[in-house]
Amino acid sequence: MVNPQNEEFDDGWLDLNRDANAGGAWMGGGLALIVAIIYAIQLCSLDRDREHFPQTFKIADAIAAGARAFLYREYIFLVGFSVVIGLVLLGLPGLGWRPMVSYWFGAILSAASGYIGMTVATYSNVLTTLACEPNEPGQAGDLNAGLRVAFKSGAVMALSVVSSALIGIAILYVAFEDEDKSGQDRKEIWEHIAAFAFGGSSVALFARVGGGIYTKAADVGADLVGKVEEDLPEDSPDNPATIADNVGDNVGDVAGMGADLFESYAGSIIAAATLGVERFGNAGIAFPFWLAGFGSIASIIGTMLVRTARKVEKQGDKKSKLEAGTQVLNSLLWSIRFAIITSSLLVLGLSWVALGLTFGVNHKESWRLFLTVLTGIICGNAIGFATEYATSYTDSPTVSIAEKSYTGPATVIIQGLGVGMLSTVPPVLFVVIAILCAVSLTGVYGIAVCAVAMLSTLGVTLATDAF
Repeated sequence: MVNPQNEEFDDGWLDLNRDANAGGAWMGGGLALIVAIIYAIQLCSLDRDREHFPQTFKIADAIAAGARAFLYREYIFLVGFSVVIGLVLLGLPGLGWRPMVSYWFGAILSAASGYIGMTVATYSNVLTTLACEPNEPGQAGDLNAGLRVAFKSGAVMALSVVSSALIGIAILYVAFEDEDKSGQDRKEIWEHIAAFAFGGSSVALFARVGGGIYTKAADVGADLVGKVEEDLPEDSPDNPATIADNVGDNVGDVAGMGADLFESYAGSIIAAATLGVERFGNAGIAFPFWLAGFGSIASIIGTMLVRTARKVEKQGDKKSKLEAGTQVLNSLLWSIRFAIITSSLLVLGLSWVALGLTFGVNHKESWRLFLTVLTGIICGNAIGFATEYATSYTDSPTVSIAEKSYTGPATVIIQGLGVGMLSTVPPVLFVVIAILCAVSLTGVYGIAVCAVAMLSTLGVTLATDAF
């Protein structure tokens, strides 16, 4: 049943109803889940040569065991916290049981995807090392083989987050939706589903913040004990605190980052559907689903494009090693840039298909929404490039900090603080400009659509961070 006030917006190629609205989520989430499983099987099938690399596996096993122990202890507290918050939601007047179920469902899926990603990451660390080993002594290492193993492990994490968020929202929507209700009542259902993203936020609070504090404490402790007291090199295996530092990197930067972006990704889709159902009816719900679903497909293609032909040759003097390292880094960064840009262009093209399926290509709002999607994609990529420029050791901001070391630690600290603060300015400006453009094009709904577009390539961008 179509809401009469929104009938003019149901001109797309699909006969929009509850099942058709969620079709994009089922498609994109299902494909992401299948590819994540395929990548995980491929990683598990690789040879783990323990006999020839006993010390490598000893360290890797210690890191994996530490990461599991950390998450186990953290999740014990998280379960109690989530149960209490869920019961509080149930007890609030006028909400009912749906927010509680949505909250718990979101927390479970976020925690599960983070744990899976962390497990695959710790399992694949040593596989990446072995893949880079040369076939014969004196030969160049196979950088591409190591890159593919590492990126697949990151893609398992990223695609797990994407699939669990899309499928989770689709399940709740299909379970709660009643198309016979009016626009305001249908909006209330989405307000209940919003607790799904809130559940992901709770996991992020523990995993991202807790894991981040842990890894920073372990990192500083490892440096103080290893470098200052024992004169050990960076990340020396003889320093037990190095193991703790690597554990923190996995639980904070993999499981924590996954939980954090799970909430952002799910929240943007839910926000767009909540704002769209009143203004555009079924089309307002279906479009963010299909946009995110097509973004998932584009991300899968992007993960397959990350590769390099560069070889790692042994260098003699330090200058040659530094130059070779810079060339390798630039090669890797270009490969990742190519994958992200290609995925973004695919999303932009497929967004027109999503508009045709939902609003119809001839509708007056379609061009406005298309430009809103373009705004989100440009903003997301601009933020990524600005961040890369500010943090890459080959670019001037980081080089300027290193140059200050000639005059002592005080100038390094001053320059580092200054560059760090200035590096936050471009992303803020990009977000402000994107918000203004989105509002001028399609109102408040445009801000949510812009966010969905910005996060539509999460499957490849999160893989870049996790790998």
